[in-house]
Amino acid sequence: MTNPDSKYVGLTGAEIVRDMIIDHGVEQVFGYPGGAINPVFDAIYGEKRFNFVLPRHEQNGGHMAEGYYMACGKPAVLIVTSGPGTTNTVTALSDAYSDGIPIIMIAGQVPTKDFKTAAFQEIDTDAITGPITKWTTTVTDVADLPTVINKAFDIALSGRPGPVVISLPEDVSLSVLTTIKDHSPVPSAKNLENSLLPMDAREAIEKAANLLNNAERPILLAGKGVLSGPDGPKLLKEIAELADVPVATTLLGLGAFDELDPKSLHMVGMYGGFHSNRAVQVADLIIALGARLDERVTSTASLFAAGAQDAAKHGKGGIVQFEINPANINKRVQVDVAVLGDVVKGMQFLLKKLKKNEHKDWLAQCARYKQEYPFYYETLDVDQDKLRGPAVLMELDRQLERIKDKVIITTGVGQHQMWACQLMKWRFPHTLISSGGQGTMGFGLPAAIGAKLANPEKMVIDIDGDGSLGMSVMEMATAVQFKIPIKILLLENHFLGLIKESDDLSQHSHYSHCELVNPNFVDLAKSMHFKAIRSTSKSTIKQAIEEFLEEDGPVLLDVVCDPNTWLFPITIKNKALDDMIHKLDIKNEKIVKIDSK
Repeated sequence: MTNPDSKYVGLTGAEIVRDMIIDHGVEQVFGYPGGAINPVFDAIYGEKRFNFVLPRHEQNGGHMAEGYYMACGKPAVLIVTSGPGTTNTVTALSDAYSDGIPIIMIAGQVPTKDFKTAAFQEIDTDAITGPITKWTTTVTDVADLPTVINKAFDIALSGRPGPVVISLPEDVSLSVLTTIKDHSPVPSAKNLENSLLPMDAREAIEKAANLLNNAERPILLAGKGVLSGPDGPKLLKEIAELADVPVATTLLGLGAFDELDPKSLHMVGMYGGFHSNRAVQVADLIIALGARLDERVTSTASLFAAGAQDAAKHGKGGIVQFEINPANINKRVQVDVAVLGDVVKGMQFLLKKLKKNEHKDWLAQCARYKQEYPFYYETLDVDQDKLRGPAVLMELDRQLERIKDKVIITTGVGQHQMWACQLMKWRFPHTLISSGGQGTMGFGLPAAIGAKLANPEKMVIDIDGDGSLGMSVMEMATAVQFKIPIKILLLENHFLGLIKESDDLSQHSHYSHCELVNPNFVDLAKSMHFKAIRSTSKSTIKQAIEEFLEEDGPVLLDVVCDPNTWLFPITIKNKALDDMIHKLDIKNEKIVKIDSK
């Protein structure tokens, strides 16, 4: 039998990289050239079978790859040089690793003869990237390269996806492949058979179904895993309808369930609604679907889901976790039933085992929670003319109401991110792209570029803050150069808002190095050939947003906001999930709390 890799004989290592990118069906490559990786850039020059974008910084190239995958489910390749070219990607790799996003990164390396000689731009790539990737390796023989690339794609895309790194020495990229080593064949990830769940997973699902069929106050908690397959949101709705169960979501699960559905409890967690957090705490059964149950979701682990923990002691409920990564099971929260395997396939099996049910009283109780403790911020109708970030985003959401399925929102990290998650209505899958596990500032703009490349027919808006945007603002030039018409809605308050808020909550007499002296963002945007609009008052914001949304080319809307606007509710450290700060009463110098009692 002919080795399928024999077709690469006669090619250089760099040409093999090019051809295997194409053979794996990759349509988008991001990269930044430099000495050790230049042979690969020479090989891909003029290539028409995939699209190439040059970012202004390697980290942002990684975030572009993340945004691309989160928008379309297809992996992108990132190509960088050795030394600082590689270390500049560390933040993006870490972000992708935390949030389960595949990136196939090809990193240049010094020639093999110069290993461990402190050569120019030499670093130990494997040691640096190993802890923040699924797999990293250095290729020292061009005969190994085809197998290594196949393995990289396989690892990146199978199981819980994540980034992989191939370190490619310059001499290996220039070497010509003459013979194929007799390696064991590595299957392409797209051909892997994952249709069957392990028998123990099926048994666990039987237990989960029995618990759900008999629970009085169950909740489905949907995480990013529900969005890992195209059928995930559809199955979630079918399970919720059949079992008559309310649905809460994590930040990265937003969009998996239509928030206009009466069963929606919206986002749960540190910045979730009191109504959703309270419901999770009093429920007798929590079924977590593709959610890691980290501290941002659970608050104090021992106090999480108190009602379910109590029910489990009496054999009537508990905590069930559907999770593809065994390392995420019982990491912080001890669960009563663990379903290890592909979450969407597990949901398919669960649906078959459920009975038609009714939880009229429980749903009514959840509805009362939503009515009594909604997300609340002042609207644009109040007398004071100062603009506040939450009201601006509510107005944006109103104007987008009829085209939600045609819009993708990315965010930076900060108050603006959580206001968007809380106050905008998330109705469709893959319409929110944000940094979860690492909370990486600067993510929003490059992620918007990636998302727009993945879905050129959709409107893509980066909702950003002045601190976060400042970390990646140079990528506006990338958007213009490569004709990527994104939109940036900037909430400019001249502070790192969450840090200022922390100081306010601590009732400090000072702000801890979080005030910003900004450039003129309108002038800056215009210098990079963006259209730029500014709004400073409630009397102009509606028209400004209309103009912003109607613009066909790249556009920035700079909204100058009152910095004395806080993000609430927020959980209290070392307390239960529904022990929350509801608001900050500056006038009377007190914090208003809602406790779990």
